[in-house]
Amino acid sequence: MKKLMFAACSFCAVACFARCSRESGAVQPYGVAIAPIITRVSGLNFESGDEIGLTMTRTAGVYADNVRMVYDGTLFTSPDLIWYDDPTVAAELVAYYPYEEEGTPTAFRVASDQSVGMATSDLLGAVKSSVTPTESAVGMVFRHLMASVRIVVTNTSSDPLTEVWLGGTILDAEIDLATQQVAVCEDRSPTDIRAWCEAASESYRAVIVPQCAALTLTVVTASGLRRSVAFEENDFLSGKYYEVSLLVDADHMVPILSGEVTDWEAGDSLSPQEPGPDGENGSTDHPDGDDVAEGELIFMGESYPTVVIGQQEWMASNLRYEPDFPGAGWWYPEGSSDRAATYGVLYDYDTAQALCPEGWRLPTESDFEALCAALEEPYEAFVPLAGLYTKSAGRFSGFGTKGCLMGSTPGTISSLRKYLQLNTTGGVSLSIQESQVANGVSVRFVRDIE
Repeated sequence: MKKLMFAACSFCAVACFARCSRESGAVQPYGVAIAPIITRVSGLNFESGDEIGLTMTRTAGVYADNVRMVYDGTLFTSPDLIWYDDPTVAAELVAYYPYEEEGTPTAFRVASDQSVGMATSDLLGAVKSSVTPTESAVGMVFRHLMASVRIVVTNTSSDPLTEVWLGGTILDAEIDLATQQVAVCEDRSPTDIRAWCEAASESYRAVIVPQCAALTLTVVTASGLRRSVAFEENDFLSGKYYEVSLLVDADHMVPILSGEVTDWEAGDSLSPQEPGPDGENGSTDHPDGDDVAEGELIFMGESYPTVVIGQQEWMASNLRYEPDFPGAGWWYPEGSSDRAATYGVLYDYDTAQALCPEGWRLPTESDFEALCAALEEPYEAFVPLAGLYTKSAGRFSGFGTKGCLMGSTPGTISSLRKYLQLNTTGGVSLSIQESQVANGVSVRFVRDIE
């Protein structure tokens, strides 16, 4: 009731000011409009009808408190919210999604059953200071305040998955939207979350409160069989997105990957616990890499030279390790093992991420841009012309004329990743392209110089 009275009083005051302004010849005040910049947890932008809460605070105090604003496909607006009349006075704007009629939230709880959707658990916040009355919409960047986990499943059994559960996290948090801070309520007990099915028996997602936790993942099959895998304790940070792939076969479940993802900023990798006596928590032979000396990376007992280019240290030769863990995707260039010593091995994206040693990464688009700016011809001295393997067509191409380096930056759709391509057909060109994650591409790891 108090909020309704506030809105009515605010509207009357604004209407009176507008009428007086017109009579005095002054410029009529503008309605407040917010232009959001955000990618939702679902991978979509805000949708028409979505609601945010907006608070505007000036030095003199709060001007608008938790005003409900509705998205029209382009902007968030409210018929009851108009700018004040002093163009010299600045305000701080704090907005959040999803809207709560009871008032701007100071506590938040993610849902334990997210199988019906994650929108109500995807808390977004935006802050913008020193905003003065304007006819234009105010651009505000909304960021994810929770963390997210995506589980990619490869099910080779005949028993389809019906549920995926994520355990080990606390669902409650205290929040300060003005500072964008989130603190888990450590006095609460962990509660299992039923994940949202992104694609049946293929991928599942859940939003969690940022915290330090040892996750467990449990899958339930149509026959009623339950299998679980546990992970080491990990810090799940606000706005970060964590991914793990699971191989499920007739006998066990194995985590085969953790690494970068799509629409949220990538988080740290997740490491499985050592398998128990019964072998239930199976794990892959995830290789560890140690840089034992400047200019050298020791990987699975083999030495790879490295080179410093700008602010990054790059492997100076292609990875040639032949993985043998379940689900690994790799190929010799042109199908010939004789070429591996010189040109390395071609890997799909998931396998490349699984092999990445601690402290290193697959190159981002920014890494490639810096590399392109620094490299000089002949480019093939750094990027061997190993070609690539197109899995959907089952064929190799480009050996001797094209060289590619696998990257981690998402492409225009989730099944694509950016990669660096050196093409010598009809002239020499060095460019950043996109490739299906299932294709085989050469791999070089990179790291920042400390």
